[in-house]
Amino acid sequence: MFKISLRHVYYIFIVASIAMVMGRIAVIEDFRAVDLEQYRFQQAVNRKVAIWKEMGLSNAEIESKRIAYLEATMPKLQTRRPTLSANDRSRWALIRALVEPDMRVPGAPYAIDKVIAQRGWDTIDMVKHDGHLYSSKPPLLPTLQAGIYWLVVNTTGMTCAEYPFECVRTVTALSHIPCLLVLFIMTILTVEKLTDNPFARAFVVGSVCFGTYLTTFAVSLQNHLPAAAVVSVSLYAIVKIVFEYKFNDNPQFVWFYFLAGLFSAFAVVCELPALAFFAALAVVCFVVDWKRALIGFLPGCLIVAAGYFGANYAAHNTVIPPYAHRKAGENWYDYTYDRGDGVIRDSYWKHRVGVDRGEPSRIVYAFNVLVGHHGIFSLTPLWAFSVAGAVVWMLNWKSDPKLGLLGFFILSMTVVVIGFYIMRPLVDRNYGGITCAFRWSFWLIPLWLTALIPIAERAKDNKWITAGLYAALFWSILAASTALTNPWTHPWIFV
Repeated sequence: MFKISLRHVYYIFIVASIAMVMGRIAVIEDFRAVDLEQYRFQQAVNRKVAIWKEMGLSNAEIESKRIAYLEATMPKLQTRRPTLSANDRSRWALIRALVEPDMRVPGAPYAIDKVIAQRGWDTIDMVKHDGHLYSSKPPLLPTLQAGIYWLVVNTTGMTCAEYPFECVRTVTALSHIPCLLVLFIMTILTVEKLTDNPFARAFVVGSVCFGTYLTTFAVSLQNHLPAAAVVSVSLYAIVKIVFEYKFNDNPQFVWFYFLAGLFSAFAVVCELPALAFFAALAVVCFVVDWKRALIGFLPGCLIVAAGYFGANYAAHNTVIPPYAHRKAGENWYDYTYDRGDGVIRDSYWKHRVGVDRGEPSRIVYAFNVLVGHHGIFSLTPLWAFSVAGAVVWMLNWKSDPKLGLLGFFILSMTVVVIGFYIMRPLVDRNYGGITCAFRWSFWLIPLWLTALIPIAERAKDNKWITAGLYAALFWSILAASTALTNPWTHPWIFV
């Protein structure tokens, strides 16, 4: 008789989540652009039909002219595109410039001048220096994603110029589905390491598969899902190091130090505030076993550092990332440009609008980031239980110092990162732009999922905790599902 184990439940969760994400990637399209396109078509046709009626043409003649007119003008009026925002188009512009020969700028391989001149590929997330336009994104991650696009181009012959929807969907799936699988698997390994409670294990795995905004953002090329994936790997590695260091003399155990160094450093590549996470892991590794840290952790982070600074230098002739060049006299965001049509335009960042102008009140900003329209806890109330879980581990420090240390680590990372963003100057207090949640906190999700464990363990003996966890999971899934077609929209509770 077939016996269902908890692992089978995990597999069902993962298959369902991956299938849902792949289904959404398969139909990636900016539906706002589709609506605009249909409106423009209809308005143009209505104007022509009115003229033809005044000329006294018959219905058959008008229909014939209408079809011919649409065939001639549709390419000029089309606004459909597979990218969902200026954010992902910025990354795609860099990727296309690296891979497509027709999009390359001689002497400036990372310049995107030719790409943004193409209809539907413009972006506001760009900088200018040395006479050329560049993506404002740190170049290492898009460079790696360009490798995926290069494989697609050279195996299928498709390019974004001729097959934009097919290429974008394929590269997005090949980039993000592995990240999701890594996130799911590492979450399972971590939770199994930290608890034997079946409900706690199943609840955390169900939460990572359905209850976060990481699956929502998986349909758009961005840095947040890769960041969460690498954090989940380095978190599992440090849990193994801390909880097993006294019992493991196997020389191969040094590989966990290597994984901690490699992936925590790559988290910094994806999210600069993850530097605090990297530093904390470095301290722990060297305190636990400095020899293994030198042999494993240090080489791992040096590999990433070489790639990060090397890619920056190759792209911009400096090791400093493009978004850091905002000082007077060297402001890469203050420029004018020509998209190839002879029209001189100002950089968007010279005349910001909407949320990009920044929230004037830091108190209002903090409120909205925590419990307001972009609220970490109002949109995903699961994380309130995570904070409680970290506190529970800390309060039980004496009975289990390692779990107490883990709770302190998770809580301190949360405070440091959220505090960092709240204390940013006016120009940066923009909630991450037009986005369905406070996306800059997403890389902390593996930590928050882990901190759910002590609360879920107590659900067995407390019906109120059980009801609260289910209600929080329900609300979190509901909120994450409101932006399935495009995560680059305001939260559903935004006013």
